[in-house]
Amino acid sequence: FARIFQFDWESTDDTSQDLNPLYQQRANVSLAFGRGYRAGVDMRAQRKKNTYMTDLTKFRQQQQREEEKKRLSRAELQEAERKRQAELQKVQEQQKRIAQAMDVKIARDKGKHWSDKALTEMTERDWRIFREDFDIRIQGGHATNPLRSW
Repeated sequence: FARIFQFDWESTDDTSQDLNPLYQQRANVSLAFGRGYRAGVDMRAQRKKNTYMTDLTKFRQQQQREEEKKRLSRAELQEAERKRQAELQKVQEQQKRIAQAMDVKIARDKGKHWSDKALTEMTERDWRIFREDFDIRIQGGHATNPLRSW
């Protein structure tokens, strides 16, 4: 009985939780400077959370504000602030356009199921998936495509 693995455990047995608060909070990483994605996680959800470009623009604008306070007049500061707001809005619109383009690309790449396609639309990948679905195996070189329906 001692060698039987026990699959059930209590929450007090969990050692994955660390007592150090430094390790309790996960870091929010911007992979590839905001353009990368984590594998196994929905790209759309990651894209919604990704604010790298907006945050970077805001950070740079804050630095510009601090520099300009020292050397510009009040009217020039207002004009510079207006330009910064326009720049920030432009970056946000660009991020939206990129997200929409990626959604279109994902939808296009995902495509239709092989059973919904005409024979002329079938790609090599579709035929391979078809063979896997029906456990059709071929040996040797190139074989003709199997019958889809009968």
